[in-house]
Amino acid sequence: MARLTPAGCGGSAVGFLRPRDLTEALELRRHHPGAWPVAGGTIVMPKLNTEGERPAALFCAHRVVVDVDSELGRVRVVDLAMVQDVGRVLKNRIEAEGQLHGGTVQGVGLALSEELAARDGVILNPGFGEYVMPAATDVPSMQVVLLESADDEAPYGLRGVDEVSAVSSTPAVAAAVRDATGRALMRVPIRPWDLVP
Repeated sequence: MARLTPAGCGGSAVGFLRPRDLTEALELRRHHPGAWPVAGGTIVMPKLNTEGERPAALFCAHRVVVDVDSELGRVRVVDLAMVQDVGRVLKNRIEAEGQLHGGTVQGVGLALSEELAARDGVILNPGFGEYVMPAATDVPSMQVVLLESADDEAPYGLRGVDEVSAVSSTPAVAAAVRDATGRALMRVPIRPWDLVP
């Protein structure tokens, strides 16, 4: 068994961020409104369009611990921590955390089991019996941190609490498995034959 502890980092829709990068991003945001650092540089958020709208940057990072059975090629996520800058929680922290839990589990499923199989335009796994999704027993212990750094240009300071964590948890799991095994992983879901020598 290989275990990875200070492991894989996820990303967001605008770039991959390690947790320390998120802290740096928030600090930069305080001093330079509209600018966000991402891997390889800094982006500047677009100005408002003619309807008074602009895209919001959502930032999320994950730390994943995996157990990998290198003989059987089995992967189990044993611990997961995530942080997302939500801008501001308006209603209920438990509901907001639930969204992040759900998105994270979706990302774990995409990393390790979920795959839509098709041949000649026919879906080969159309039902829940053939399409493998995470079950409750597959969900690891999970710590969720909601950062609240209000977006000064958004209504009520909101950034959003949706399932953006699905975007960053998938590469976080893949990075943890890569770090634990040393194998370059070029696709998800990660299959046993991707890990067995």
